[in-house]
Amino acid sequence: MYILFILYSNMKSYQEIEKYVEMLGGDVGYIGVTYLGYPIPVITKGRENNKRILLVGGVHAREYITSYLLFELIKEYDGECLIDCVPVLNIDGMLLSRLGLGMFDNKGLCEELLRLNQNSEDFSLWKANIRGVDLNVNFDADWGGGEQNILYPASANYIGPYPHSEKETQAIVELINKKDYNMIVAYHSKGEEIFYGFGDNLKHKKKAQKVADFLGYELKTSQGSAGGLKDYAVDKLNKFSITIEVGEDRFPHPYPMGELENLVKRHRGSLELFCKLG
Repeated sequence: MYILFILYSNMKSYQEIEKYVEMLGGDVGYIGVTYLGYPIPVITKGRENNKRILLVGGVHAREYITSYLLFELIKEYDGECLIDCVPVLNIDGMLLSRLGLGMFDNKGLCEELLRLNQNSEDFSLWKANIRGVDLNVNFDADWGGGEQNILYPASANYIGPYPHSEKETQAIVELINKKDYNMIVAYHSKGEEIFYGFGDNLKHKKKAQKVADFLGYELKTSQGSAGGLKDYAVDKLNKFSITIEVGEDRFPHPYPMGELENLVKRHRGSLELFCKLG
């Protein structure tokens, strides 16, 4: 069982990665590139009707379990609407979190990353992208207004120099402004929670509750947070968008890969539900 950021380190060319992704079925495209130049793939599957859904995983580097989960779900999907799946947005950060500094041959970059990580070579808990920007607080939705936001590069919570400053953020923003999505879902871990709405815009509560009931997760509003993908989709585009925090809170970060099978079982059928709700 593989995922894109593992393939980047194990395969000799991007063409080999592309060939593997195409084995999942559907169409493969690219929405942009990361700071280090890795193309960010999008897998499109399903039948074209009047609905289109967007799924985004791997926003935070250490939460690569979400990418594995999306790969498994999209592999099984054969539903009634088109689904665009971006299984891993933060490729650079995931490479760092998963494989460490050995992935990079730029001495200056490695020295800067060590500094941002308090001189520890253990990057397993890293959340940000390779520039020390937390992508999930970099979107233009009350940017900088979150309770945990910080104003300097770090392993987590740095909002960036300005909204949409990062290539990964820009790629997703361009995608969702170009296509008229009926539903946008961002996957994170952990806590078995679903967050909906932003600010006073809570109009999609009934739809969000159906997803929460299906998964057995708790439905919540996003109090004290800002600048996320879901926040932008709701605030600026008035879209039905949710953030799903997959997995039990009792497990540590990074979420144990041994629990992937249980997550897949829990989420199986959710994409079909999204098509009905979107």
